[in-house]
Amino acid sequence: MTLLAVSLIIFSVTEFLPGDAASVMLGQQATPTVLENLRHKMGLDRPAYARYLGWVIGTSEAEGAVFKTNDGGSTWKRVALDMIAPITRTTFD
Repeated sequence: MTLLAVSLIIFSVTEFLPGDAASVMLGQQATPTVLENLRHKMGLDRPAYARYLGWVIGTSEAEGAVFKTNDGGSTWKRVALDMIAPITRTTFD
């Protein structure tokens, strides 16, 4: 229950910040059409409750969770669980 409350608080705070991710990524020089296309691609045109549910479901699926890491100059993706597992084993031992 606590995790749900914290996730709702974090999501709500980001909703009340000025602007959105699309406008930050594209900057002030972006045309309204390009901005609207990116908002649609990112799902920002959906209602807040739908974005929240998608976010919760997406973060609960280990297959979709990846980190971009830099390893010796080559950027690659690795499943988040593979990166977190050694840390959690140490934590709970």
